[in-house]
Amino acid sequence: MQSKAPFVAMQAGSGNGERVATWLREALTPIAEEPETRDWFALRFGPDNFAIFDTFDGNRGRLVHLLGKVGRGLVVRTFTMLSGLPDIAMTDVVAARVSPGDQRLTGAVRTHWIAGDGQGRNLEAALVEELEHATIGEGTARYVLRLRDDDFLLLDFAAQGASVPDVSERLSASGRVASPPVQAEILAYKLGSLETALSPSALRATSAAR
Repeated sequence: MQSKAPFVAMQAGSGNGERVATWLREALTPIAEEPETRDWFALRFGPDNFAIFDTFDGNRGRLVHLLGKVGRGLVVRTFTMLSGLPDIAMTDVVAARVSPGDQRLTGAVRTHWIAGDGQGRNLEAALVEELEHATIGEGTARYVLRLRDDDFLLLDFAAQGASVPDVSERLSASGRVASPPVQAEILAYKLGSLETALSPSALRATSAAR
């Protein structure tokens, strides 16, 4: 998995929420035909608030995706359905674990973490350690993403009824939640494999090799 992963937040224009949701659901068809788009999630955080999160096997796959049907479609819909330009954050994937089993992922939680003064590396290490040792059973997936040296996103995806581990108390010494966790509906998604366990150490080694 490539270490760089876009998180694209977008706001539907007035009265266009359902149109955007329909477009994102239908976007799964062309995404399924992009072999180097590894993981892809279309999320709805509210009636008019949406996001796309995707990972790639390399720079080529990301470029093909950006020039593909969905990437070009986003440009068009910026002027026809959205209230403004999408907010694109190019995150670093610090660690990820994906274990959906045979269950369909239906819900997501986004948590924004800010490190205390000089605590960026400690917070990152704590997030990685939590992911490595947490009990994450079937029907869940978790990504640790770095926005900046002291700024992180934790994305949890789960099947209906699956529990998402609460890490707030264990991470409070090195960071704070910048805003309350936000829940989202998963409109559509694609996973590169049905069973993936990508260790943080393997990700770090891959990133260093690049």
